[in-house]
Amino acid sequence: MIIYLLAAFCDYRKRKIPNLLIVIGLLVGLIPFLCRENYNILLKAISLSIVLVALLFPFFMIGGLGAGDIKLICLLPFFYNQSRLFGIVIVFGIISAVVAIRRMISTHSLVRILYMKEYFINSVYSGELIPYAVGETEVNTLSLGVYLGIAVSVVTALSLCGVM
Repeated sequence: MIIYLLAAFCDYRKRKIPNLLIVIGLLVGLIPFLCRENYNILLKAISLSIVLVALLFPFFMIGGLGAGDIKLICLLPFFYNQSRLFGIVIVFGIISAVVAIRRMISTHSLVRILYMKEYFINSVYSGELIPYAVGETEVNTLSLGVYLGIAVSVVTALSLCGVM
């Protein structure tokens, strides 16, 4: 959990998740698998990471996620079992959606909402991943590492309380 909190801090302060932090996270995540020689579960974690990359890569291609966010999310299977992983992804999705919708409403971004609707329709019909860009998207992007850190913290707290 410390890796995710550090990543949240870095993402909040500099809007970038350092690769060194990802490498440290991967090494820390691998140690229990290698010490116990539990290669079947290690293969399962690697497989889940590959699935996560495949699911998230289109969001990276359109600019909805940064590479650091994807790498950070792909570390999750090395630290959490499937039920906690599912919980983290759900909580992360809810937090991200609520914050994005709130930001769109508070900035009166009707143009952005209409653009997003047209963007998805055009992407589906064309079958291409078109870069998502309206206005100054860099200024309006969310620090998703922060929300992932919050999601990890919430699910960990619920697990410690016996809820998950």
